[in-house]
Amino acid sequence: MSDAIKSAELDQVMLRQALGSSIPSDWPAALLVVDRPVKLLFLSLFLASLTVGCGRSPSEASNGQEPLATLASLYGRRQAMHGGRGPRDEASFKEFIGGPGKGLMERRGHANVETLFVSPRDGQPFVVLYDDKKQSPPTAVCIYEAQGIGGKRLAAASNGNVREMDANELSQILGNPVN
Repeated sequence: MSDAIKSAELDQVMLRQALGSSIPSDWPAALLVVDRPVKLLFLSLFLASLTVGCGRSPSEASNGQEPLATLASLYGRRQAMHGGRGPRDEASFKEFIGGPGKGLMERRGHANVETLFVSPRDGQPFVVLYDDKKQSPPTAVCIYEAQGIGGKRLAAASNGNVREMDANELSQILGNPVN
């Protein structure tokens, strides 16, 4: 049996289990199975719809979190469109932002890609964790401030959540020392 058929049957069983008796057992499997590219398209559209119209609070803008939250959300959108993998390098990430990510960047009030990569708090470029080989959950830190202020750095996950933490906490999360 081919992998595609096994996957389709597994999808059908999982869907029937999730929805219980609300799906008639005599429905053709073809109505319940959706190709992987279609699933990814719907997932991407769903994730994109979550960010449309989502404004940031005035406190986020005033404390320097907004550019980082936007950049992290763009990272997450890129992940969603590429099988959960982050961008391979800065050039490919900026290319994505200038293309599919441009609308989100502009809706969040950013006109320039270059300024989006610099922290308004410490004036340093953000540290972006580039890796197009491994998949990361949307709650994993993907971008953080290089220096921060007062011993604290802002760090963001690809779901757009931003937290302030010290170097020790950030090192523990990343699994390697942060200077």
